Amino acid sequence: MIGQKDKVLPGSGIRIKIDGKCNFEKLYEDMKSFFDEHDYDFLEKEHTEKDLPQGRELIIVWTAEREVDDYAKYDIKVRFFIENFRKEGSVCSGNFEIKMWATITFDYKNNWQGNPITEFLFKIYNSYIIKEKILNNYEPKLESEIEELKSLIKEHIK
Repeated sequence: MIGQKDKVLPGSGIRIKIDGKCNFEKLYEDMKSFFDEHDYDFLEKEHTEKDLPQGRELIIVWTAEREVDDYAKYDIKVRFFIENFRKEGSVCSGNFEIKMWATITFDYKNNWQGNPITEFLFKIYNSYIIKEKILNNYEPKLESEIEELKSLIKEHIK
């Protein structure tokens, strides 16, 4: 049965792990532009930097959501974890780990929730009536956007 949240990526998300260099400000800007271009509401939930003996450590957490229609919305979470972060001019180096999670939230306005009968009908609706739309429309479109975001990240980090 398809519930209120549908994980498009595995539960552990996808991980890009690279020990390399990039123009981090440009990556940051381009990823933010990606969310703007795709009409996501973007929020930086966390941004911490620590100076450690082995180098600076950065943790940045973003959430982005977009209403697809009155019934479904896309949720993307991105977490940057960068160790040994060093900046020399516009080039940054370090051990980059970027994780992404993507889910589709159905009935995000909670029109079908709160009543056992409507909750049952909600499950029937998702699992049988619009199942094809979920599998052939909602999921592939979000997967495509995640692949585009993943390619954008890999372009920047070398």
